[in-house]
Amino acid sequence: MTKMEIDENAVVLELARREEARRQDWRESIQKNLWSYLQYKAPGWYLDEKWYLKELAGILQKVTNREILYLIIDMPPQIGKSRLVSDWIEWDLGNHPTGCFMRTSHTFTLAETFSMNIREFVKTPEYRKVFPGLFLSSHKKALEAWSLKTAKVYSYFCAGVGGSITGKGCDRAGIVDDPVKDWEDALSKTMMDNKWDWYTSVFRSRLQPDIDVPEIVISTRWTRHDITGHLIRVEGVVERGGKWLVYEYPALDKNDKTISPYYMSTEKLLSKRRDYEKGEQRWIWEALYQQNPIEKKGLLFPERKLQRFHLADIKYLNEDYRVGVCDTADTGADSLCSVIGLVQGLKVYIIDFIHNPQEMEITEALVSNQIIEWHPPRFGIESNAGGRGFARNIRKLIENKAATKIVDYDTTSNKETRIIMGSSQIIKHFYFLVEEEQNDHYRRAFRELTDYVMKKARQDDNTPDVLTRLTELVYRSNQLKVSILK
Repeated sequence: MTKMEIDENAVVLELARREEARRQDWRESIQKNLWSYLQYKAPGWYLDEKWYLKELAGILQKVTNREILYLIIDMPPQIGKSRLVSDWIEWDLGNHPTGCFMRTSHTFTLAETFSMNIREFVKTPEYRKVFPGLFLSSHKKALEAWSLKTAKVYSYFCAGVGGSITGKGCDRAGIVDDPVKDWEDALSKTMMDNKWDWYTSVFRSRLQPDIDVPEIVISTRWTRHDITGHLIRVEGVVERGGKWLVYEYPALDKNDKTISPYYMSTEKLLSKRRDYEKGEQRWIWEALYQQNPIEKKGLLFPERKLQRFHLADIKYLNEDYRVGVCDTADTGADSLCSVIGLVQGLKVYIIDFIHNPQEMEITEALVSNQIIEWHPPRFGIESNAGGRGFARNIRKLIENKAATKIVDYDTTSNKETRIIMGSSQIIKHFYFLVEEEQNDHYRRAFRELTDYVMKKARQDDNTPDVLTRLTELVYRSNQLKVSILK
């Protein structure tokens, strides 16, 4: 080999070395910075102008570094939050190839879709340009749970919210992504309570117990009784000394301007809002696009406005009289609601509730015992389909045990109109027990009252309805159509 050939080879080798060094620098820069990785993977989507995604990427990088352990993400639909979280998981696994993620969603199908998107990209040459040497295991590759060859057990597993998660554990992060399917699910308090019980008993049991494993909840704020609402109430937010960092942005700002034209134009967002308003569904818009739970806009009886009392406050109360009202349950999941009030002047102290969805034989016994215990001189029962029969049975059950006059009343006006008209009296003059002194019946009734939203169909309204009837007995008894049962 001639000297010239040797020199040429040396140049080629040096150029190759420099190119490899350049690639290594490029690879390391992307491995270290999530936003750089995102722009490498999808440069047309992850634009610097989408500042809200860039901010969120920075927050997720802090989750990777364990600077943030509890994160709530509330953003409008189709803005890219779930996509970004999926891409973050790929990047995090590349940097921690023995780790494992758990991700759940409102249906197992959606959870599997997220899993498939991540798994399929991890298999590509594009991924290995950044994270060379990482390959899927040929033995653990199901969508439900799959592994990299480097994983201790699994790299990623998924489930539907409310479903079982057995025999698996995660150490990188546990993620709940979109736990509530739609507004109909959100309006079911039972379903929301079940999801919260599942989160605390099942989901958290899958987090590796000997280390701090981040928890992430991504959601539409349908209701304050969702998992996010429970976490904020029970464990608190960082700004108030609590655990959870909340990353929340509405689609429109306070001036009705879009969060970003790269998300959606102001004109299009306003048009969408008008469409919801035409269908009298502004509350759905508020939840979907503004992250305002359905109870926040249009609450007729916000908890902060209701007056409270302790039992000790009325121990020596010189009441004028006592009065009770009962609204019997209709068919289906409706609940009977029965209330006793102690009246002193304009003040009404709500001393007792019965709130029960069970059959009439059980509720008859509960209401008759309530009347016998409190001895109200007058007790009204709504004369709906089964109300008159219910009233007759109550009269028989309290005979010779309480000198209470049982009356029934007709429903002749629009229920929502009556509730709205009576709301000011309830807020101004009604007093409710402090939470720590409420029993289960009282707690359910009070929650139904404070959840009542104006102009919304398909909601539980027996408590606001029965309290409205109570205002009519106390303040407008001469206007109430009553007939004494013979």
